[in-house]
Amino acid sequence: MFVAEGARVVLGDVLEPEGRQLASDLGDAATFLRQDVTQEGDWKTAVNAAEKLGGLHGLVNNAGIYQPGTLMETDTELFERHTRVNQLGCFLGMRTVAPLMERSGDKQTRLTGIAAGASSDFHRHVPHVGERAGMDAKMALAITLPLPAM
Repeated sequence: MFVAEGARVVLGDVLEPEGRQLASDLGDAATFLRQDVTQEGDWKTAVNAAEKLGGLHGLVNNAGIYQPGTLMETDTELFERHTRVNQLGCFLGMRTVAPLMERSGDKQTRLTGIAAGASSDFHRHVPHVGERAGMDAKMALAITLPLPAM
């Protein structure tokens, strides 16, 4: 959608073959880089790539995982992985892009994300429940605050 409107985009993902294919499909307006959203250094690399394209005017911050499990099926490692990718990744993205967006002249953040819907078997979604509340709060904050207030 953004490329079709004339934007140049940086695509980041840990799924390298898929990311490279998408960038190739989008043409010269798209650049792919391997990015783990839980790593600050990877966010800085992504921001540097965007800066080389002429600045950053928005962020589609939709990296996420969803591995359902009941309370007893969900170990600490799985719960923390959900939190790191879905909550910490979102936070690091917003914090890292804010200065570049401000330098680009944006007065308010423009963020887009995706959310998984709840289902009738809610008890199977334990790993996802805890991190959703924190992510939703950060998204609401980022959407409502003017950029300089961040």
